[in-house]
Amino acid sequence: TTRLERAAQTNIDQEERRRLLTFVICGGGPTAIELAGELSDFNNDIKARFPKLESMPKVIVIEAAPNILPPFSQEQRAIAQETLENAGVQFILNTFVKEVSHSSVTLFDRKEEKSYNIPCGIVVWAAGTTTLPFIQNILSKLPESGKEKGKIAVDQWLRLNFDKEHHAFGDVYALGDCAHIIGTSLPQTAQVASQAGAYLARYFNRRYDTKSTPPIIHTQSYLSPFEKIWITGFRQATEAPKFSFLNLGILAYLGAGQALARVQLGNIPLRNADGKEAFAIWRSVYLAKQVSTRSRILVLLDWFKTRLFGRDITRL
Repeated sequence: TTRLERAAQTNIDQEERRRLLTFVICGGGPTAIELAGELSDFNNDIKARFPKLESMPKVIVIEAAPNILPPFSQEQRAIAQETLENAGVQFILNTFVKEVSHSSVTLFDRKEEKSYNIPCGIVVWAAGTTTLPFIQNILSKLPESGKEKGKIAVDQWLRLNFDKEHHAFGDVYALGDCAHIIGTSLPQTAQVASQAGAYLARYFNRRYDTKSTPPIIHTQSYLSPFEKIWITGFRQATEAPKFSFLNLGILAYLGAGQALARVQLGNIPLRNADGKEAFAIWRSVYLAKQVSTRSRILVLLDWFKTRLFGRDITRL
């Protein structure tokens, strides 16, 4: 809202207003597309508050590849692009971002092989990130067996792949974008990291001997007889199972109550949906992923309040 308030000032010329109200999103994956949809909704919601700026806000998506949303089918990509273009979002494909400054973004057109600038008020990077300094520092201290593809190498139990001579073997774990499970190729998504986090929680709670391969349970470590019967008897988990990612699909919000959904169970496709049906799936999953009943109720109330009274853009 700061850009809108500044653009609404009478001493700002039209060229500066257009720059302030140009939002550039670098990247064409689900994160970038969802942000484009949300910004489009936001621009529509604030028209009544800033009537003189009604037609001026612009959202531009920059993507180096020829298509957006690589995880989705070609048909769903086309639906997403058409939906957002109808909402006023502009797409610039086959174009690299060369430089970002405080007032513009410099692009390189791969087809025309030339560079040009787009003045803008806000640039959001959603095209992937480099390794964080903290992880780079860790990688510099690891033996060669602990590094792979520029990430921290871990085994099937998410343990750092130290040689067994290292005293820390079995005591250090890594998951998410900073880790690479040897012998696998998993997407860098929150779904993978979330499942890895839940896996490690179960792994630690069962108190496996982390130094052994595979890790095994010391029965004397159980807190109760029931725990022993449950894990070794019913669950047959005396040995720690290897981490296995279960792909449940992917969702993307497109704005204006429209979305894309690709629902699957592992390698089994279940349903591809778009429009209102996909939006219902998207919201259902969003609610289910909340960590508590309290959070779910608050989110539902917020959706209802926004629907009834409009978006609250108050800044404290």
